[in-house]
Amino acid sequence: MRKRRAVAEINVVPYIDVMLVLLIIFMVVTPQLEKQDVQLPKMRNATSSNAEEIDAVRLTINRDGKLFVEKQPVAPNVLKERLLQFREQRPDQPLRIRADARLPYGKVRALFRACEPLGFPDILLDA
Repeated sequence: MRKRRAVAEINVVPYIDVMLVLLIIFMVVTPQLEKQDVQLPKMRNATSSNAEEIDAVRLTINRDGKLFVEKQPVAPNVLKERLLQFREQRPDQPLRIRADARLPYGKVRALFRACEPLGFPDILLDA
């Protein structure tokens, strides 16, 4: 009779199957873990008397991207000069930015970023 020799190799097929199943599980679960559902807070009483009491320089941007300082239209290239004039006249007053709700957030953020170095004590965002 012939003696059977022990097989010196490991059968890796079951390990590969397990690894593929784990890979599929991680591929399905990982995007769910990274999903961030952002819900911005809603404001109640957005036109409260407290908000209206603050005397501030008003900068408004409408849906079309047109700028207004104290209800007067302003070209984007002279906006900084106009705001600096108001800051020199009233150095203690903050700047209040009002933006149309349908305006892309990036435009509002760019306007805010452009106004930050002008030296206003505060920059307020109206809802």
